[in-house]
Amino acid sequence: MENRDLSRELEEMRSQIEILKCKLENQKIINEQQLRNSMTNKMSNIDKTMLRTIILGFLALIYCTWYFTTTMRLSPAFTFATSALISACLAITIYKHYSFRRIDLVRDHILDVVERLTKINKHYNNWWKTALPILLLWYGWFAYELLTLYNYNSHVIGICVGCFVGGVIGLYAGFKINSKIVKETDEILAQIRELQQNQQ
Repeated sequence: MENRDLSRELEEMRSQIEILKCKLENQKIINEQQLRNSMTNKMSNIDKTMLRTIILGFLALIYCTWYFTTTMRLSPAFTFATSALISACLAITIYKHYSFRRIDLVRDHILDVVERLTKINKHYNNWWKTALPILLLWYGWFAYELLTLYNYNSHVIGICVGCFVGGVIGLYAGFKINSKIVKETDEILAQIRELQQNQQ
């Protein structure tokens, strides 16, 4: 009798352990699915941010080339240099966007995904180290063009100050966009590490 009771208790314990294992496994699957959904949403946000940046870059290229040539009548060298600078930034952004869109969280090997995301993260994290000196040189040349072409008067100085303020605002907006991309790629990389830990 005691053996039967003990056997029954052991069977119940095994059954409860199996139920608990199933619940834990289901919870693990749900957590993994939530992580994948979160990563997919962040990837979509980064994709849209990059695409908007590219569109704005094309608009800036067209507008600056037209405005500097027809309205302000700045030197061809400065106009060409500005167009070349914007075109180079566009080309780099398009290339990074293309590399980003090739990432497939489902089909790609996890190490390839981590490597590509890390490269994109590093690029956007360090962009200001190159962008800031170039923008300062550009602004100095722009101010020189205006002061040489229109002489030193209050109107030209006002334009220079206005452009400087606009440049600071633009730099801040660029910094915010890049910070957003860096933050979201950091979060995706952290979620990938968490996913790897769950699968071990």
